[in-house]
Amino acid sequence: MLPKPAYTAELGKNRVRAQVDVRVVTDTNGNVISAEVIRGPSEFHRSAIEAAMQAKFAPMKLSGQPVKTSGWLSFIFGPF
Repeated sequence: MLPKPAYTAELGKNRVRAQVDVRVVTDTNGNVISAEVIRGPSEFHRSAIEAAMQAKFAPMKLSGQPVKTSGWLSFIFGPF
């Protein structure tokens, strides 16, 4: 599940559209345990990290055993 980040009027007042990429690490249950912005406008960082931390993924397995994984998520901000 990938939650939508908050796009408030305050965030959108200077930019119509923005993309923020976030590196995430998931635990053996598929829960995001860390999130760090890779790139994107700074005023959108907090909203992107909050959304990333709420994401839930199917647990990844290696040789049948659940493992931690890392990857990235891209959040697009703007009117749709």
